[in-house]
Amino acid sequence: MRKYIVFSCFIYLLTLLAQAGCDQYASDVKRKAEQGDAEAQNLLANWYENGVSGVTKDYAKAVEWHLKAAERGNISSQSRLIRLSQGDNASLYDPDANQVGAWICEAAEQGNIWAEDLLSRMGFGYFYGIGVPQDYVKAAYWFTKAAQQENIIAQSYMGVAYDLGLGVSKDSTKALEWWQKAEKAAERADVEKLFDVGKGYLYGMDLPQQNYAKAVYWLTKAAERNHDYAQYILGDMYADGTGVQKDEFKAAQWYKKSAEQGNSSAQCALGYMYARGQGVPKNYFDAARWYKKSAEQGNRRGQLSLGLAHLKGQGVIRDKKEGCELIRAATEEGFMLAIEAYNELCAD
Repeated sequence: MRKYIVFSCFIYLLTLLAQAGCDQYASDVKRKAEQGDAEAQNLLANWYENGVSGVTKDYAKAVEWHLKAAERGNISSQSRLIRLSQGDNASLYDPDANQVGAWICEAAEQGNIWAEDLLSRMGFGYFYGIGVPQDYVKAAYWFTKAAQQENIIAQSYMGVAYDLGLGVSKDSTKALEWWQKAEKAAERADVEKLFDVGKGYLYGMDLPQQNYAKAVYWLTKAAERNHDYAQYILGDMYADGTGVQKDEFKAAQWYKKSAEQGNSSAQCALGYMYARGQGVPKNYFDAARWYKKSAEQGNRRGQLSLGLAHLKGQGVIRDKKEGCELIRAATEEGFMLAIEAYNELCAD
């Protein structure tokens, strides 16, 4: 019993010492913040924002300290203030647009990725008139800032801007220069950025002009670096002849690369190619094998295709009960093709 009491007292003493240490640390941070230390100001702002380290949660004080740190060039506080001015947090901080722009540029020049993306987003805002009046000149200004930080989407946009004369004087030479810069940047870019550029050109998203040739170029760049969804989209493009000459062999190749990485949509599409002998030898067993892989991941089209294979006995045992169960599962989430097939083939 005596040993237990001694041990308890020892633990209590350690707790007091630890608390004293924490209190001293918090006191040191506050003192440094008041003396103008930007790192301490940022830390104190985060404490007020989250209500930790002995301070009560207070967004007004959090903003106050973030502003002090931001004015001293603390990128973390600059970033946080911009986020506090957006979305559901918009009421917490109403920023000065010029100040925000300066912060973003400063951070981007230091290679900060979030700043580079924000520059690009500001360009989109002015181009499409989202949250600000539409202004092609300002759009080109912000896109140029982002493009100078090797933002591929912004560089691609500037190529289009000069090609069409949107916010800048029409200049085919400069258009080509920006496109070439984008291509060089691609060699160092994250594969998701390559995919985003390709998708933007394909669907006309985030870019002012749909361009199938450029979509194929950028999607191929991403696909060659094993981006499974880029591979799947290329399969679709070659299968349908969208922006490229129709080529079922190439379509099957891209579908297979994507399917082997586990993309359920590509697995179903590859099964379809085997079932019809398009780009690959006709083989119902291989078709059913890929349908099954797709269906097992919950892909509705894969479930429907495997269900129909069971009803027909193509590549799998003919089994109406199993087939209808798969088709019924595919009807979830309102998949109309499955609903129609179930009503026609399974409803008694």
